[in-house]
Amino acid sequence: MKIPFKDEDDCTNDQLLSCESDMNKNLVNMETQKSFHLLSSAEHLKEAKNALEDGYRIDTDPMKTFWGRLNDAKRHLMAIGPQTSQYSAAKGLAGEVILRKKQMQDACASAVHQHMVNQRETLANELEQYFANKGIYVEIELNGTDKTSLKVSSTALRVTSINRIADETAFFYHLKRVGFTSIAFDNSNGGVKIYKLES
Repeated sequence: MKIPFKDEDDCTNDQLLSCESDMNKNLVNMETQKSFHLLSSAEHLKEAKNALEDGYRIDTDPMKTFWGRLNDAKRHLMAIGPQTSQYSAAKGLAGEVILRKKQMQDACASAVHQHMVNQRETLANELEQYFANKGIYVEIELNGTDKTSLKVSSTALRVTSINRIADETAFFYHLKRVGFTSIAFDNSNGGVKIYKLES
């Protein structure tokens, strides 16, 4: 009879290997923590400087900039007490960490903002193409600093068709998803209907 590779807790070989791997990781983490707490203030300061310099590279495209190991630097700086001679230098480096984190957040926010603007432009182009494929000429305009207002102009627009779009389709939902705040329908005969898109 083949002996099953299971222990008393009905643990498989794969589970045993997984448990052993987790134990090894925990031991490594414990050793790392122990080594960290044994560092002097001067060594913490040196490690913080190394973390800030590690891979730090400014690029003209902020999203391609490498900011250094900011969390590691912060961790080492927080280990330096106010009674040490390194505290003043640590405060200076802490300011650098805060500055870089803000720059990184601003770069991410700017990238997200531009991505949303690009999505609104893409949707407008797709909408114009959709009507063109149906043989309906429409003029699409994007207005506002961030292009959050959409205007659809066409002599083919009727009140009934506009109401159907507003009440019976998910069109407005898709507009809101990409950040549009309003849409105006213009039938080019003076009839304009504007909808505010609540978030």
